[in-house]
Amino acid sequence: MSLSSLEIGENLKRLRKINGLNQGDVANALNIDRTTYTKYEKGRTPSLEMLRKLTLIFDVSLAELLGEGEYAEKIRIASEDSEPKLRDLYLSPEEKQLIMRFRLCDDSDKRKIMDEVIDLAIKDEK
Repeated sequence: MSLSSLEIGENLKRLRKINGLNQGDVANALNIDRTTYTKYEKGRTPSLEMLRKLTLIFDVSLAELLGEGEYAEKIRIASEDSEPKLRDLYLSPEEKQLIMRFRLCDDSDKRKIMDEVIDLAIKDEK
């Protein structure tokens, strides 16, 4: 199956929204200008290297990034299913955004965040 640039752009937009990110967030993670990323969502085909980086940002395979495979169907089911069991298997957009922002921190800040989370969890257990 051959995908058009517009279909790739739609997949990028869908993945970005599922992950709770805005175009600026993705552009910053890619170290490119926001307008360049916007063009990808509007139909400009990213380079192979840029596609590779996008798979890392969205934590999907290249096939999933291009809209193939089961990923899109799983996300649709998870967002529509009212059963908490199935929904709990997937991160919410807010959780994915938090993880993305955490990954963008330097190691020192990551350690501080982890220490704070551990302290809060211990406090809640009491």
